[in-house]
Amino acid sequence: MNGLQSDHIRSRTFFATRWNVENCIILCPRHHLFVKKSRPDEWMDIVLEKIGREKYEELKRKSQCLDKPDLFAIKEELERLDRDHPFEANEIQ
Repeated sequence: MNGLQSDHIRSRTFFATRWNVENCIILCPRHHLFVKKSRPDEWMDIVLEKIGREKYEELKRKSQCLDKPDLFAIKEELERLDRDHPFEANEIQ
């Protein structure tokens, strides 16, 4: 495996933050598939180092919200982000 992968900081089972771009972190495959699952304490250290405890706690609160997500608004926001910040595959090497 090579390249970079996107992962959810809070599980994607939480619909309130599943499509929230602030709930994403970019990882190498080793950290994505191995460290997160088999070393949860090390995983949490990485998350806190990258986004800080305050932002993590905010994501945690948002993820536990039981309101149904507005999928139309999520789709529009993701399309806007794609339009305003197009991803170029050659940017990551």
